[in-house]
Amino acid sequence: MHKFLFLTFITIIQITASSAVIGQQVEQNTTGEWILHQKDGTNRKLDPNSKSDLELIINQSKTNNEQSILELSDQIALDLRETENKLQNIASNLENTRIQKNLLEQSIKTEKSEMNPQELASNKTSLKTLKEQEKYLKLQKDIATGELQILKQITQLEATKQVEAYKDFSKNKAKQKNITPPPTFSNNPSNSFQSPQNQAPTKTITKKKKSAADFTKYNPDKDVMVNPPSLPCDIEFDGIDEFTNKKRKDHIYQTLFFLTPQPMLKNYPNKDYMSCKASLSAISGGTVFLNLAFSIASKDAGRLFGGFEKGTIINLKFLDGDNIAIINNRTDPGVFDTSTQTTQFRAQCNLGAGIQDKISKKSLDKIRVTWQTGYEDYEVFDVDLLVRQYKCLL
Repeated sequence: MHKFLFLTFITIIQITASSAVIGQQVEQNTTGEWILHQKDGTNRKLDPNSKSDLELIINQSKTNNEQSILELSDQIALDLRETENKLQNIASNLENTRIQKNLLEQSIKTEKSEMNPQELASNKTSLKTLKEQEKYLKLQKDIATGELQILKQITQLEATKQVEAYKDFSKNKAKQKNITPPPTFSNNPSNSFQSPQNQAPTKTITKKKKSAADFTKYNPDKDVMVNPPSLPCDIEFDGIDEFTNKKRKDHIYQTLFFLTPQPMLKNYPNKDYMSCKASLSAISGGTVFLNLAFSIASKDAGRLFGGFEKGTIINLKFLDGDNIAIINNRTDPGVFDTSTQTTQFRAQCNLGAGIQDKISKKSLDKIRVTWQTGYEDYEVFDVDLLVRQYKCLL
């Protein structure tokens, strides 16, 4: 056949094949089955064992995943704007509260002798309310500043890693709603303390010229932009250990890293191939353990990785280049969880005083894990996880 005619024939076949799917729609029902809605109005269930049906499923999964990532990106951008606005409002309210508190303190100090007992008691109650409100607003400012920083960190991650990171962020954010705000201060005519524009001009107050002693020296340790506030602690157990009869404190497991190798992305469009969560446990007397929980989305993970052997080395590398080795003290061949279709592995390492000092101050960069089949290096997502958890155990 002539080369030009052959290429024309192939092109016609491709156009015909593409036209066959125009007007068709693929979607997944509530039971997890993939359904093809054909242009003639009929529907049929796709068969993953069919090559053509599998291609339709993969393409639609990819489209759904890309759409989810775009929606998540829009949601994160919206959260960033809302958090920035929230932080500005909190800062404004905090400044107003401080001004009212300082004016009321000055009023009580200079006019105490002229107030009757009822007025004095009322002003002291108002002052207490303002102090509680100031404390609450400071906490809200710290929380909002921390949320803003985490959202900015999430935007720097790869799109596939943003999903799990945003889930953890949303979970921690939901817990903040449990903080009960204090009663608000009402500046009304029944209060002896009034805003400056409502005060009767009965007395002229001479402003004292400020001296160096009236100003506070800048302290970078108290600057939240230099030292961002830590997220609230999430302790899973705080009590007496039934085996040692000593006080024990366990932090909840939190995601340390997750990954899906590039060649495997098409096989795991909606979840990660591997994830690792970490938890610190402290027992009175200075004993601290690092607990690691690995989840691998494969039934063959036991054969591929071999599990953990007691005495194997796990290396922690910090952002400053420092590197320490810790020893796994348990053997675990791995357990397959049929409900999640993942193989679970656990490791536990005893951390000495010197290692505790490092993890309490330094940010992690990478972790090297020694499996029975060899070692692998993993890039840490939450670099300050151990620093935060260690502070929670103190």
